[in-house]
Amino acid sequence: MKSLVHTNIVKLHEIIDDPLKNKVYLVMDYLPGGTVAEKLEKTKTGMEEEDVRKYFRQLISAVHYCHEVKKLAHRDIKPENILLSLLEDARALCKLSDLGLAHDVKVTAAFELHGRAGTTFYMAPEVLAGENYSARADMW
Repeated sequence: MKSLVHTNIVKLHEIIDDPLKNKVYLVMDYLPGGTVAEKLEKTKTGMEEEDVRKYFRQLISAVHYCHEVKKLAHRDIKPENILLSLLEDARALCKLSDLGLAHDVKVTAAFELHGRAGTTFYMAPEVLAGENYSARADMW
């Protein structure tokens, strides 16, 4: 994660290993706006279309960077993994987080997804069906 440098991806600043407590701490960007999931829970009408469009463009930019530049597939994009700034203007940011299930596709020109990884409600239908499939890197 430290090698991911993009405006719309949460930056990992430091990893602190505490062997005495058997814990690892990750020091990352702080976005006080919470997650998209939390924002959706607070409103009965959902998010404003303008905000959704703005955040979607930012999210697509982050995913494109992961796929095209870093050759990573996130595999768990969901509202809980999209963090928001508190800014209420055109500068408002969303940042993709939790790349713990990211799959490195640099090894070969094609990659295989075997089994399930991620959150069931946000998985692709073919993954839920238990199908193994190949996706060519040039399809991204």
